[in-house]
Amino acid sequence: MSLMIENRPEFTTAAAREVLLKSYGIEARLTPLPAEWDQNFLVHTDGHGAYVLKIANRVHSQGLLEIQNLAMDRLAEGNLATPTPQVLENSQGRQMTIAHDDRGRDYRVRLLSHVEGVAMAKYAPAADRLLVPLGRALGEVADLLTEIDHPAAARELRWDLRQASWIAANTHHIDRTDVRAAVERWLVQWQGRVVPHFPNLPMSVIHGDANDENVLVAEDTKGILHLSGLIDFGDMVLTHTINDLAVAGGYTLLDREDPVEGLLAITRGYNQVRSLSELELEVLFGLAGLRLCVSVVSSSIDAVIDPTSRSLATARWTRC
Repeated sequence: MSLMIENRPEFTTAAAREVLLKSYGIEARLTPLPAEWDQNFLVHTDGHGAYVLKIANRVHSQGLLEIQNLAMDRLAEGNLATPTPQVLENSQGRQMTIAHDDRGRDYRVRLLSHVEGVAMAKYAPAADRLLVPLGRALGEVADLLTEIDHPAAARELRWDLRQASWIAANTHHIDRTDVRAAVERWLVQWQGRVVPHFPNLPMSVIHGDANDENVLVAEDTKGILHLSGLIDFGDMVLTHTINDLAVAGGYTLLDREDPVEGLLAITRGYNQVRSLSELELEVLFGLAGLRLCVSVVSSSIDAVIDPTSRSLATARWTRC
């Protein structure tokens, strides 16, 4: 994790604007956007729309960024109903640009189309009616991403639910004893009822982070909410296909009197597009809860290393 911190880009807005002009021929106003380990800027142009300039952490390999680009291209070609960012080519016709900071270190830069919308989390519980459509969208994503094949997808990733056994040795980082006990109880259930089925679960490349901050919604002219986008492809990984649904489903367990109701809704939508096997249905609840466990442990560790990186996941867990 210290490598992620040490290699986090720290371009000034002026420096990022210069990269944009030099590499893409775009003169615009830039506004910094929140980012944990990378650096993002919202690009405002006069009459030519908006974009997002992304400067990747030096730890991220070129292969990892390539697979993200492949996925975004594939989803666009597949006419996914829910918009996703698209990668724009630079002046040399390439999807990636190398930029140097004031210390001479090189960073990989991409320019993406801007997807309009507000995080689904900010519309809860009004956005509950969108859970079935969200499930359908994730089923479409699963079908389209099955065609993605890239060696960079087979990687170590602490957010991958197939690799989540690491959190068992790290629950001591959780400050609240009641939360720590809840996580440890869930881990016992997961290890006994879910892990033994791993060899029989279908595998594919997945988006990996369809949480309710990365799912965007918007209101139409009549004030009716609709899904407006799916963003952030930084956690793409080769893993169990069901894990995309499990990630999204995990956040439906929060802040509800009946936590299963939301998970059932999103699962119904998903199953309308990609039929779930009996085994996938059997392990889904355990995987959805595990996502919250990973979030709590991960954010607790990050808070020790870098207090500014604490995730909202821990605070939300304490209310579930």
